[in-house]
Amino acid sequence: MKLRVVVADDEALARKELRRLLAKGHPEVEIVGEAKDGDEAVTLIQKEVPDLVFLDIRMPGRDGFGVLDALEPPMPEIVFSTAYDQFAVDAVRRGALDYLLKPIAPEDLANAVKRAHERKAVRSPAGEDGKGKLGPGDRAYFRDGKAAFLIEIGKVKWLEAEGNYTRVVMDGAKPLVRRPLKYFEERLDPAHFFRANRKQIVGLGVVKGTRPVDGGMIELDLGDGAKVEVSRRQTRAFREAFRL
Repeated sequence: MKLRVVVADDEALARKELRRLLAKGHPEVEIVGEAKDGDEAVTLIQKEVPDLVFLDIRMPGRDGFGVLDALEPPMPEIVFSTAYDQFAVDAVRRGALDYLLKPIAPEDLANAVKRAHERKAVRSPAGEDGKGKLGPGDRAYFRDGKAAFLIEIGKVKWLEAEGNYTRVVMDGAKPLVRRPLKYFEERLDPAHFFRANRKQIVGLGVVKGTRPVDGGMIELDLGDGAKVEVSRRQTRAFREAFRL
């Protein structure tokens, strides 16, 4: 299984060395492009839609974190490569797959490539069919004001409309995203997410059970005391979809 890779680094020697290491030990990796600054990286990533990006943090103009801010889902896996270890905590918080210090050790590179392969293997087909559908194995970048979250879609419990914004509920975080709920309905794989009512979309992977409520409707038990009531119309759809 080929792993499509973009290398973004302002130092030509660093790009050359990474290309050498990948060519030497990882024939399954295909480098689809190189970028020498952040703006060029954003353009290249949007054009090539790679599986993995090796991204320098300190670059002219837009830095590595600025590249993340500019990308839209579905997101590639990100491996930061830098000579500075003070950015490690922020990189982890932003959901980076790995953080490699220069000069990059071959064994560290091998571990990062292996993890990227594992992530690609579990991605749902819907996330890779070119239609923009996101499944549990995909990742997306959410912004809430100045905070940023790069998360696995499978960790989303439910999404709830708040005007023209959407509250994305996960364990330990509830970012308010500047997108309407309709946007997420169109982007999420319906095999894994269900539109329960006018205001809420539920991740089917967290549904623990159902119970009937007044009016012939049902209520979904999402665990930890969280419950979502399904509209009458969607109750019929739910029963038809999941009837044994």
